[in-house]
Amino acid sequence: MLILPISFFELFPPPIPFSVFTMIKLYGPDEVWWRLKGCVNKHGFLNATSVKMLFVRCVETAVFELQRQYFKTILTPVLIFNSRHGDVVVVEVHGPAVTLKITTPNGRHISVDLTLAIRVPWPVVAKEWTTRPRVWPDQNHLQLIVFQDGCHLVAKRPTGPEHFKDFCWKFSFSAAEMRLFNLGGIADGNQNCLRQVLRKLKTFGPYLKPLSSYHFKTICFYRREMTHFFLWRYDYCEERLKDLLLMLENCLTVQSCPHFFIKTLNLFEEFSPFICCDLINKVRALRMYLETPVAGNVIQAPGGVFIC
Repeated sequence: MLILPISFFELFPPPIPFSVFTMIKLYGPDEVWWRLKGCVNKHGFLNATSVKMLFVRCVETAVFELQRQYFKTILTPVLIFNSRHGDVVVVEVHGPAVTLKITTPNGRHISVDLTLAIRVPWPVVAKEWTTRPRVWPDQNHLQLIVFQDGCHLVAKRPTGPEHFKDFCWKFSFSAAEMRLFNLGGIADGNQNCLRQVLRKLKTFGPYLKPLSSYHFKTICFYRREMTHFFLWRYDYCEERLKDLLLMLENCLTVQSCPHFFIKTLNLFEEFSPFICCDLINKVRALRMYLETPVAGNVIQAPGGVFIC
């Protein structure tokens, strides 16, 4: 994340409630500077869409200036240039991020996301997360997440035609998620187990569409929050994977998967009963395959998904 140095602001809920979005009103020198850039309306609210477009133009300009003699343009918003080392770089816009896709001369692909963010105090809509009963993380790490990592706003517009949505900023908890993934040492295996289980869940992605990696991450966090560290040793990965699939099936049954930090936000809200029913059957099939002993511990689940 690239943190914008904004200090004088106040957060306001949007006209239509979106629990994961907010609006930000600037004051003092911050309001003056961003008004000169054309990113603030007459009421002092910062336009997320305008800020993101300004950022994209800055990245494109930097690419052009740095690689002027090797630069060539194709249809925007995609720019391609050759670096001095023979790399081919594609600049694309994905959600709140500007992505640099680099192809080296030997064919290696590298992707780098650049995301502008504004650091804000821990939001009221996520206050419940700080007080909910849990065994993980402990209070020391919880305080670090809330007061040191904090929450950020990123320029991702809600869906819909209403003009005010250009002024909506989305809460991002990526810094908190990063710290959670890094909790636990190599010696006890907690960190490796959590990452390994999530990696295996992600391999089911093509078979379990429209579920995303964020859904899998959320389920992982909820399960880890409720279980003691000794159940997340590396040799417990298979058991935790089974637990998570059962938890996912239960969430699909009630068509509810609360956001890990904002519990009032249901990540399954847009899933129809038909989609949930189809996913339930697929998750059950995966659980049955996991219970089936197979030589070499390698099986092929429905849809061509391999489980190791």
